[in-house]
Amino acid sequence: KGLNISMDNSVSGEKEVEYVEELSRRKIQQWFIDDINAPNLFAINNDYIAVTNEKIGEIAIWSRHDAKGDPHLVLNSHECDITSLTFNKNNRLKSQLMSGSSDRIILWNIDALFNQTETQGLLLGENLGKTVSHIEFGPKGKIVAICIDTITLVFDLKTNETIIQLEGHKQMVSMAHFFSNSPHLVTLSEDRTFMICDLKEKTIIYKSSIHPYGLIKISESQHFPGRFAIADEEGTIRVFEFQFQKVARLNCLHELSLKKILKRFHRQSNNTKSNEPIPSFKVVSSEPVWKQQHDFISKQFAQSPNNSFNSDTERIEYNLVLEMEYVNVLDKHSVLMVGTAPATYLLNMHNYEMLHLHENRGYAKYIQWEITPQGSVYEFISGADEEGGMILCDRVLRLDNMIHHEKQLTSEDDDSLSDSSTSDSGQVSQTTTFSMIANDPLPKKLRSELVVVQKKKKSKIKDKPVTFRTSVKSSGYGSKQPWGMKRKIGGAKRKTTKTKVTSKSTSTYSLKKGPPNEKRGKYPIHRGSIMRMALSGDGTKLASVASSMAMSINRLPLSKDTSSMYMGHTSSVTDVHWSLNQKYVITSSHDASAIVWDVKSAKQEPLMIMHRAIDNFPVKTKSTKQAAPTFKGDIKNAQFYAMDGFITLARSNAISLYKYAIQAENKQDDILGKHTNKHRYKQCQLFTTDAQTVTALATVNSYLSHFLLFGGSNKTLNLLDVTKNKVVRQYDDAHGRPINHIRLVESVASNQTMCMSPQQYFLTTAPDHTVNLWDCRAPTCVRSFRGGHKNSIHSIAAAFSPCMRFVAMGSEDRCFYLYDFGSGSVIDRVHAHSDVVNDVLFHPRQNVLLTSSFDGHVSSWTPSK
Repeated sequence: KGLNISMDNSVSGEKEVEYVEELSRRKIQQWFIDDINAPNLFAINNDYIAVTNEKIGEIAIWSRHDAKGDPHLVLNSHECDITSLTFNKNNRLKSQLMSGSSDRIILWNIDALFNQTETQGLLLGENLGKTVSHIEFGPKGKIVAICIDTITLVFDLKTNETIIQLEGHKQMVSMAHFFSNSPHLVTLSEDRTFMICDLKEKTIIYKSSIHPYGLIKISESQHFPGRFAIADEEGTIRVFEFQFQKVARLNCLHELSLKKILKRFHRQSNNTKSNEPIPSFKVVSSEPVWKQQHDFISKQFAQSPNNSFNSDTERIEYNLVLEMEYVNVLDKHSVLMVGTAPATYLLNMHNYEMLHLHENRGYAKYIQWEITPQGSVYEFISGADEEGGMILCDRVLRLDNMIHHEKQLTSEDDDSLSDSSTSDSGQVSQTTTFSMIANDPLPKKLRSELVVVQKKKKSKIKDKPVTFRTSVKSSGYGSKQPWGMKRKIGGAKRKTTKTKVTSKSTSTYSLKKGPPNEKRGKYPIHRGSIMRMALSGDGTKLASVASSMAMSINRLPLSKDTSSMYMGHTSSVTDVHWSLNQKYVITSSHDASAIVWDVKSAKQEPLMIMHRAIDNFPVKTKSTKQAAPTFKGDIKNAQFYAMDGFITLARSNAISLYKYAIQAENKQDDILGKHTNKHRYKQCQLFTTDAQTVTALATVNSYLSHFLLFGGSNKTLNLLDVTKNKVVRQYDDAHGRPINHIRLVESVASNQTMCMSPQQYFLTTAPDHTVNLWDCRAPTCVRSFRGGHKNSIHSIAAAFSPCMRFVAMGSEDRCFYLYDFGSGSVIDRVHAHSDVVNDVLFHPRQNVLLTSSFDGHVSSWTPSK
């Protein structure tokens, strides 16, 4: 039966698909290549093939059961060129074919014509005088949208009456589309606008602004209702999300260019295909690392002059979009198929990256797909072949075999980097999986602790009379006092009763509650702009830093009288991080220093100031040894790492790892007024990046991990193996602009069921209006969140909810946005502050969200009742 040929029992599985593909292509090509010399308009369903013939107004029909030889049926009721031809997509009415031309519109019943119960079609309109550009059947097949010049008619096939006539476009309407789950219709026009009409209320609820290029194709996602993609003539695809539950609202989630995707795809293929010998010499340069041209001569050796193109896909360039369709694979992955004249693109709509590129054998003019529930797509192409003849062929695309990262995302194996995963040149394969959780301890060079040797003081003779020694009991000053000499000194002792601190932080995170979008309170914390916030591990204290050179410690729940200010920096503070034991807090600043604070001490003074690059050991005046050089430039991030084992600093284009030793307090020194700093640190490892600066850093401190993440000014995201001091995975072009913040999963609700291994996920933000979700086990981005928040200038952070259902993101429009973790769609937009909302934090044990802003306030939010 054409594509559904009945096969023998001996042929099954992939062999059956290949056999069907080869047989159907041979049968269809056998007739069309001989008799038709130009690409024609065609329409295909499961039973029939309809093609416009060379004669004006004729339609040739073949049955898919026997698609060879002369046409089985010829329809010739049109007198002008047919400009639109469409089958009904409803399974019960799939034999209905509608054809449109400038003289008339006809509805044909192909089954009735084959059975000769009918001799002609149903005339819906005639003497139009205008071009019928597109015909689109509704989801149930009972209504149809007919695009005639600048208007769109919605026609009821039962009553044969026009329901509504849409006007508003200034040029020809190129396409119309019915939403599958709502009574709405979208129309595209050559005037570079699109409109959304509510068919129930018979009103136009949205009209877009003028786009740079004409809009030609639209496709709706069946997996995410209300999400659709529109392609224009320049190859730019914009993904929109239409929300119509309460108030109709349209958000642009993403904007991608096929030209840029194709260039990136060619660059990645060129990096992985070269097997030519590369000279193993070292580049010596006086320029900094980010200016050195390490790969200049390597590229000359790697590329052969006789074979400048190693793959046919390198010659493919972008052409006009002919067809576009959303496809759901394995009920988890959303794939957008984009058909152009030379090739078909398969785009992963979770991360907007290319999965595959299929080159067409000829030059296509019309493309149509037939999608099966098993994940296969039958592609029909009408166009000119290399000899100038006409091709109408089909091929089978197995989309379920193209999703490579599905196994990596669901794998629970915590595979660490092994020697077998690296190549001879030391490069790590992009298919290697990593785990943030370490199974092995750190190497010996990193396990040793920093020990500060102190000189022992010589014991002096006690300046006391002999009679006051403890060995003489007759003096009354012995170890035990006589009964008669027992008296109270200094008055009666006060009874100290330990008050129980009643805190709601011990409660578990509720999964039944919705997103936190109701304001609980707003509290002034700083006089300047708040830069970053950090919650202690138990969620009882909040640390925040500001541009006013101060750090504040507040107890939760927040109030106006629970703030403790710490001053020590001389410039704006950039980052703040808690230790695992919740006793220390480290901050970094633009004054080229980092400070460790003891927040449990009554003194609000710096505990250890880190302003020297190597160590802070004292240098004797008579010694020839010079003091360690100071930091140059600001310190972007300062964080504890490996369960308080190290301190990591991101400065300039380097990442430093420090061991440190904090001595216990000596009360005698405090009494005598000695404020000597006895706390020491020493650099144990230094990693220099290829980027000009390190723009973001994230470390794991709650458990042992061998990896840390950092972003560079070259728009890359890097996974650094601390044990080997090298980057084991680099994500090129992770964002459109350099990454300014990385968020790891810090706390997870014990009863959450969204993610099996939440520690493997992390978020990155950049001033390109995008939040990307990554999995360290996957070679590419997993999902992108955009379409709601605005971020084009400032450093704004995102956060996971403990239930792993929501992603919160600040915004420059004074709001914060809540995204759905599974679909990436916008859940809610909440107006929060009077200035930019630059940081968000979820409480680890309560359904509470904290937001900070440049207005110096911190707000708390809870789910609405």
